[in-house]
Amino acid sequence: MSLESKLRRIIGTDTIKPVPKVKSESIQIDRLIDGDWVECDSARVFIREHESNAEKVTGDNLQTMQSVCELSKTPLAENLLFLDTETTGLAGGTGTFAFMVGIGRLSSGKFITTQYFMPGFGDESLMLEEIAGRIEHDDVLVTFNGKTFDIPLLETRYLINRLKNPFQMEHIDLLHYARVIWRDTLDSCSLQSLERNILELHRFNDTPGYMIPQLYFDYIRRGTPDAMPGIFEHNVIDIESMHRILIRIADILDNPNSRHFDSPLEQLRVARYHRNKGRMQSALEFLCNATDTQDNRLRDRAHHEIAFIHKQKGDYQSAFECFSKVTSCPDLTVSASVEMAKHLEHRVKDYQGALELTMKAIQTYKTERAFGTHTGRDIISALYHRQNRLLSRLRKMQSG
Repeated sequence: MSLESKLRRIIGTDTIKPVPKVKSESIQIDRLIDGDWVECDSARVFIREHESNAEKVTGDNLQTMQSVCELSKTPLAENLLFLDTETTGLAGGTGTFAFMVGIGRLSSGKFITTQYFMPGFGDESLMLEEIAGRIEHDDVLVTFNGKTFDIPLLETRYLINRLKNPFQMEHIDLLHYARVIWRDTLDSCSLQSLERNILELHRFNDTPGYMIPQLYFDYIRRGTPDAMPGIFEHNVIDIESMHRILIRIADILDNPNSRHFDSPLEQLRVARYHRNKGRMQSALEFLCNATDTQDNRLRDRAHHEIAFIHKQKGDYQSAFECFSKVTSCPDLTVSASVEMAKHLEHRVKDYQGALELTMKAIQTYKTERAFGTHTGRDIISALYHRQNRLLSRLRKMQSG
């Protein structure tokens, strides 16, 4: 006995109303949206192209594309492939479908977004084949949170349909870089937050993303395409916004004097990004700009990091001078005092100066911090150990 039959016996035959099955052939969205149908056997895919002026999409001079190409490791901006999906849910897994895939790329001064839409679940394989035919072997993929969601989802769909995965390429996930730059200055690094706060772009009458899965299911069940134009437009805006954000990110990461910086804190975060990549000279340039602030704590953090870069390079005197500029932030002051004490003790052999700096660090720590944490005990223990060692050396020098 089928599950439906069992439910009818328990609940009653009049309670359960079957959902009408609508054939994809009867769902005509081309009366509302310009596009073309591609058919193969019984499957159909609707393909729409949307064209924008590239200058309008970037919002910047196209010369900044050079920075984009350096970031993406591709010699040609035309090889950048911007991708965004609209899906039947956010949970992922084998039960989630990407019913629309939008792909944008530059071409002859235009930004062209091609959208692939499947009117029914049985049309998925044809849609995936059409998308694969659009992708070149030297493309560089650009997404927003695509490494976590969009691409794993599509790879799963290609696997289920026994098709070759076309997304084995270089991949730039803009969410990662957005967090590098703006995590400490924006409440959210979502795409629409970046549109409002970074691009100053405001959507009007936009179809909310959380409604899109239900609107698609309504379309499948009822065959009414009235909500589809809003979904197509939402997808286009997402893709064009990604292009603008990539331009902005590339300029910020490449140029310490970029006009797109809004805060020295952003300079500091980009400096850390370069330092983690081993680009010490670039990190120093951004950090020097970050010191130009009235925020004492932020200025201390910048000088503190500059000092450690000099120390890592073996320029201990420059490191000492930068550590001496850390004066306002207690925890950084303790660290800087210890670093200066190390320099005076081990390289200059100025034990009295090292002792004074160590005692200053102890006093700062006792004044500004409460005892009791494991970390606190470790810090104060190391400071007292250094103080006792220096006192012992000074006594030996005096007795000698």
